[in-house]
Amino acid sequence: MAAAAALIAALLGLLHAQTSTGAKGKSQPGAAQRFLEKYGYFESVHQVPDLAGFPDAINGTLDAITLHHMSLPRCGVNDAESHTAWKNRMDALFSGGKVRKSRRKRYLHQRGALAHAFFPRRGEAHFDNDERWSLDSGKGRNLFVVMAHEIGHTLGLEHSPVSNALMSPYYKKLGKGFVLNWDDVLAIQNLYDMEDNLYIFKGKYYWIVSKGESAAGPYLLQAKWPGLPSAIDATAFSEKDRKFYFFKGGRCWRYKGSSLEVGFPQKCSLTGDLPRHPDAALFFQPLHQLVLFKGPKYYVVNEETLQVEPYYPRSLKDWGGVPALANGVVTHQDGFVYFFRNDQFWKFNPEKLEVVETGKWAARLRWLGCQDVSLNQAGA
Repeated sequence: MAAAAALIAALLGLLHAQTSTGAKGKSQPGAAQRFLEKYGYFESVHQVPDLAGFPDAINGTLDAITLHHMSLPRCGVNDAESHTAWKNRMDALFSGGKVRKSRRKRYLHQRGALAHAFFPRRGEAHFDNDERWSLDSGKGRNLFVVMAHEIGHTLGLEHSPVSNALMSPYYKKLGKGFVLNWDDVLAIQNLYDMEDNLYIFKGKYYWIVSKGESAAGPYLLQAKWPGLPSAIDATAFSEKDRKFYFFKGGRCWRYKGSSLEVGFPQKCSLTGDLPRHPDAALFFQPLHQLVLFKGPKYYVVNEETLQVEPYYPRSLKDWGGVPALANGVVTHQDGFVYFFRNDQFWKFNPEKLEVVETGKWAARLRWLGCQDVSLNQAGA
């Protein structure tokens, strides 16, 4: 507590020192202090320019640019709360109604706040009735833009530092031809598109299987992941960094959503002893790391560096009955890992490290949703 009190005292001193030289110096420290309290910035002034989208002002001082952005109309959601956005789905229910003025004041009668929303599961959004709203680009605040932003919060999205993103905390005028920024698209895909869907890959195509439904597709790999080759050897989706890893020959591609990361594809020769043409790839929960399979061996891989971890590769015998040359592997919601080779499957228990069942996948694994597809590779 003493350390926290000292930090706040020092910050208040900084506010006074940095703002007292302005033409309106008497009022600026109080306004800046209220802004920092309201939007959760007492931890660090550095976050203000970061979310405002101006990278040149990151030294923690309250200069004219930072103070200007503090006065702009913006979302009323605390930015500290925004960064702890919930990661689970919610059922959306939209309804109209009046909110008691005392309750509305609590969220909206703060200078500069246009609207405020709650994260899941509550899913409420409050709008300032004293603002002048419009449904087009005419006079007043654009209700569509503000509402879309607040609905983003109710779906679980946090504030974005990208200045022209819908989820930027600061209000902006957007025309009728407005389309979502790539940052907004990737954010919602990361929350909802990847969680419950099973992705099945074969050659240059992929299928999507939603829970209890048949496989949708085929779709071209290159349509969703531009820059990929026409066919791949293996793929895995990491539950740790929420990224797709594709392997073909001696190269690796890494995607965040549908965007290829800078520096990729990388050659396996540059990242250590990664195998060329791996048979299959898996994010293995007990290790919380990527695992590549090649012939009678397996490799545990560091995702950040793509280096093979020390003491690997090791013999596939560690996997208690998993066959060599498996051409597909997936972790199912039941907690088991399923290996595939041609028309056969092997059900692997990750706790006992042994195969507990095997058979024809088309007849036994209805959850794959693709009995008419010659499965070559599976991933989630």
